[in-house]
Amino acid sequence: MRVDLHFDDGRTGKLHVESFTAKEFSLLGKLKSVDELDGLDLSKVVEARIDVQNPSFLLQELLNRFKDLGYDEKFDMKANLTPDIEF
Repeated sequence: MRVDLHFDDGRTGKLHVESFTAKEFSLLGKLKSVDELDGLDLSKVVEARIDVQNPSFLLQELLNRFKDLGYDEKFDMKANLTPDIEF
């Protein structure tokens, strides 16, 4: 996902986030590359915006990742989970 940054002098910037975690009232993000922070003065950011996509996008991404596992289409993931994982 992309985070669009808006600075107090009118400039804009972008950060690419690999994953997010919601914890209490915070949203934590893991950057794809720390190099994107080079030259950015985050104290001058007046707005950070995340464009959230339709949840169906997430379902499609999950299906794509499942296909990447290489299992047969008829593989029963639920029946083959370890006992400490709920489906």
